[in-house]
Amino acid sequence: MIDLLSRYHDRSCIDLAFFKRDLDDGLYDLSKLPKMINLTVINCGASASGVPEAGTWVYTDEVEGDVQYLAYDYYGYYTDDSGYQLSLVDFDYVAQPGDTWYSIARRHGMPVVDLLALNRAIAEDRIFAGQVVRIA
Repeated sequence: MIDLLSRYHDRSCIDLAFFKRDLDDGLYDLSKLPKMINLTVINCGASASGVPEAGTWVYTDEVEGDVQYLAYDYYGYYTDDSGYQLSLVDFDYVAQPGDTWYSIARRHGMPVVDLLALNRAIAEDRIFAGQVVRIA
């Protein structure tokens, strides 16, 4: 399957996702995966992937009584930022030091003009750490 996919996509752009429970049950042998493929592990109810080879993982956490679906991009596979955590259902993002409108838009896969419109901002407005930025 990977050989077929790699005819159309660079192997470094291929991501395979597995449930942690399926890996624990021995349904898949990770030792057979090429190293350049990103491995995403879905490990609901945990705060980490539980698999050392995982580059990204999806898990759940309870925040203020609500279940949040979160992802962690350990190697920057999706976000170009190693060690970046994002919520899969949140509508807001809390700005980090050094964030700009452009970097936030890029990280969340949206055009800068849309991000600016959502926040009733203009490109010249500065972002400060701790600022809540609307992303959806």
